[in-house]
Amino acid sequence: MNRKVFDTEVLWRDFVLGKQTIFQLSQRYKISQSTAGRKLNFIRVPCIISSSKNVVILMDTTYSKY
Repeated sequence: MNRKVFDTEVLWRDFVLGKQTIFQLSQRYKISQSTAGRKLNFIRVPCIISSSKNVVILMDTTYSKY
């Protein structure tokens, strides 16, 4: 069995901080694009909510009845 083992956190760091595309990650780690995407989908990023700050939410939406 020849499985490729790599650290998923490194993959995530390269994706977010290194601004690498899934295609670039798949080539770098020699995995398929679907595997890279699946690994990234399983990463859970902690959501930190601060009630001591004001927040402004701006949404740009488009309405289409079709």
